[in-house]
Amino acid sequence: YLSTASGQSATAMGYETTASGKFSTTMGLHTKAEAYASAALGFYNEGGGDPNVFIDTDPIFEIGNGTDNANRTNALTILKNGTILAPTFDTTEITNDKALVTKEYVAAQDAAQDAAQDAVINALIAQIAENVTGLE
Repeated sequence: YLSTASGQSATAMGYETTASGKFSTTMGLHTKAEAYASAALGFYNEGGGDPNVFIDTDPIFEIGNGTDNANRTNALTILKNGTILAPTFDTTEITNDKALVTKEYVAAQDAAQDAAQDAVINALIAQIAENVTGLE
């Protein structure tokens, strides 16, 4: 209802969805597939991209989870070059053992582990230095 497929060979389904990119498809609530040969699902996705030309940094697939036109967000975005984008989230939100994690999360975990190892090494060095001093 009130959906528009204005791009060449585009498809729009749902409520107030817009498929303006050539060969694009959109489904859901207020979704928009603006990039060439892209697909959007869900509700209030971010959209964007060139409607007429394949650009490898444009979205090919978006799952929207926004709340309204002023707050458009994606739960998941896949770019044409294969890059997968996910929003930043708090590590306490990772509750499933099989959850995919971001590079940002892995880097934070590595930094925390490195800091913990450095603290242990520094404590050992201090303890050794104290023992060596006590032998003199």
